[in-house]
Amino acid sequence: MSDSERENCQIAQAFSLSIVALFSPVLYWVGLLTRGVSFFYLPMAKLAGTYLLMAAAAVAAVWLLLRPPRVLFRILAVVALLVNLGGIIYAGRLWRADARLLTSGTLWTPFEEGKLGIVIAPAGDSAQALAVARTIEETIRQQVSLAGLDGLIETRQVTSLSTVKAARHVAQRMQACVIIWGAEEGSELRHTKYYVTSLGARLAASSLEPSALMMLLVSDTTLALAENSLTSEGPAVATAKQVIVPAALGFATLAGNQPLYAASFFQVAQVSQLQPAVQSQLAANYALALLYANRADLAADAVAAADPAGNLQSALVAGTLALVQNDSAAAEDAFLAARILDAHSAQAYCGLGIIEASRAKLDRASALYNQALTLEPGWGIIQLLRAQVFELRGDVEGARTAYDLAGSSLGPFGNLRGVIRQRVDQLAAAPPAPVATATIAATPSPMSVPGQRQHVVTRNQTIREIAGIYGVSEEDLIQLNKLEDRNTLFIGQVLVIPDE
Repeated sequence: MSDSERENCQIAQAFSLSIVALFSPVLYWVGLLTRGVSFFYLPMAKLAGTYLLMAAAAVAAVWLLLRPPRVLFRILAVVALLVNLGGIIYAGRLWRADARLLTSGTLWTPFEEGKLGIVIAPAGDSAQALAVARTIEETIRQQVSLAGLDGLIETRQVTSLSTVKAARHVAQRMQACVIIWGAEEGSELRHTKYYVTSLGARLAASSLEPSALMMLLVSDTTLALAENSLTSEGPAVATAKQVIVPAALGFATLAGNQPLYAASFFQVAQVSQLQPAVQSQLAANYALALLYANRADLAADAVAAADPAGNLQSALVAGTLALVQNDSAAAEDAFLAARILDAHSAQAYCGLGIIEASRAKLDRASALYNQALTLEPGWGIIQLLRAQVFELRGDVEGARTAYDLAGSSLGPFGNLRGVIRQRVDQLAAAPPAPVATATIAATPSPMSVPGQRQHVVTRNQTIREIAGIYGVSEEDLIQLNKLEDRNTLFIGQVLVIPDE
């Protein structure tokens, strides 16, 4: 290779490295300037990937600085390093300011006992997002005053959040019952999606009856809705006032064991111009509130209008209503529909488990509860249902262990601990006799989901073995089924098999 060719090659290489050195820091700055503090609430994998790219850009810049073919590339290397370092310093200042706010003793302080807390997180750091958050807070206070609920419901704003996991963590830490948050979606044509996440009807938790536990599970839900042009005020403001606020108040009053108030708020939120899916979910929560008010007759009419076959929350409420009415066939149909709508719905598995337990098919019920725990390992209500299977088997020690596990992970349903202690004492005083179990096949049949393959785990099977059977990768299998531990599978656990 001649000297000129070698020089041209070095220049081309230096040019490529210049792009690498500048591209990531510039994008990093764009992310910081557009998202602000919410940038740090990206999923951990994306955040780690971002800083790995920043490190690669720094390495490229240092290489250019030490071995440049021309002065121009050395200048570019210095600029790239300054942009890279400046972005990290600016991010550190943002993070420190946010950390001071988070540890100041006001933002994260739990709501007072007996208060129904509603947390409001802006959909971003833009002026529009902050204005919508303020509108939501002001409208909630107005509606609380009009409803005569002053002193019961409180609101508090926090920084923006971007995932349901982060939103739930913040709400749990603050002992709130509802959190309103939002996130921008899309790549080129970005739009805002708003969420109202309910942590469940906590003050209504007073019974270990399976149907009552199922009602608690179904009350833990998230309402999702995009900006809607409902009035001339503007899509975000209209959505906030007409849908988000009454829905949040509906969940809050349901959490506070005020089901008639909740039903009223959910009814108000059902404005005519909403998308059918949102309309169905609001109708389902209206029906759930009526169930809590012991009006199963009115709830049945509301469920019929909520599209149980096409909406997950509607199907779950329909199944719960059927449980309350002791109609196991209708309940099974509804929970199977929920399972088809969402293969990862822990509530659907629990509903089906309750039905199987009522039929004395305890192995199948246990497998369904184990599948639910695989999907939501932190839900103590599932442990309560498992404990009842142990009771039916006459296994007092297993039941006591499950009750202990439930007591340590009840979350907002902590007032159930007293009922659990009473039940454990009853078991010690009068151990139950095992019931006669129904004869079923050794391995439960998988529930069919159109367009998806499924596998029921048998004894001693591993992820590697199952992936080999179907010719798929182990990582795809783990990710699709949201498995926390690849080495922990349960007999009877149903795994969804990814497409080849």
